[in-house]
Amino acid sequence: MNAGASAVPARVVLIGPSGAGKSALAVALARELGYEAVDTDTLIVRRTGMTISAIFNQLGERAFRALEEDAVSDACSGDRRVIATGGGAVLSRRNWESFRPRSTIVNLSASPEELVRRVRLQAEREGDAAERPLLQGDAVAKMEAMLAARSPLYCQADVTIDSESLDQAAVLHQTMDAIHRLTGQGRVPVLSLDGASGRSDLFVGSGARVNIGVIVRQRPSLVAGHQSRAGCGDGRRGGGRCSER
Repeated sequence: MNAGASAVPARVVLIGPSGAGKSALAVALARELGYEAVDTDTLIVRRTGMTISAIFNQLGERAFRALEEDAVSDACSGDRRVIATGGGAVLSRRNWESFRPRSTIVNLSASPEELVRRVRLQAEREGDAAERPLLQGDAVAKMEAMLAARSPLYCQADVTIDSESLDQAAVLHQTMDAIHRLTGQGRVPVLSLDGASGRSDLFVGSGARVNIGVIVRQRPSLVAGHQSRAGCGDGRRGGGRCSER
């Protein structure tokens, strides 16, 4: 299916922790929409000639985050794209400015145990398990701590989808349904302004007026230095398999 421009946003941005399945969904979703799939980690690897683990280990996280901000900005500069971001991309305010406007943001979730299992399998395939700090020691405890710290940021997504209890085809189906529903309800902002009190999104469209209550409730607020939305579930505990904000 090649959806018309009026039925889908200019971009779909996928966020969520490592192992949630963002890269695989980006490819499948792009094929379904007739869009281009862009993976920001892949962009960084191509530009630097280094693996993500090597960048962290040799250059440090600060250097990586700067590279990531540039990659996210470039990825979000074009239309008709599905963009898979790194697990920590949500930490940067600049990245959130790049995500919006005219984008639908989808968060993929799974349990800490499942995320670690997937990350470990990927590391074994790529032969860099020893270079990944997450996999050293109690990996599940590290993932739990990471999720606790980043959940308020992941909860800024327009929709959260559980990638653990669904197979890839079902995740794709849920995501497509959410994208069309959000677009039809006028819940894709045409303009986004970032200020001291948080991000303000401007919604225009027939569905926006009908859904003004939902849109107002989902407006981000600034909490402990990060923007967050109250009442955000994780897709498994918050309203079943697909939880909209």
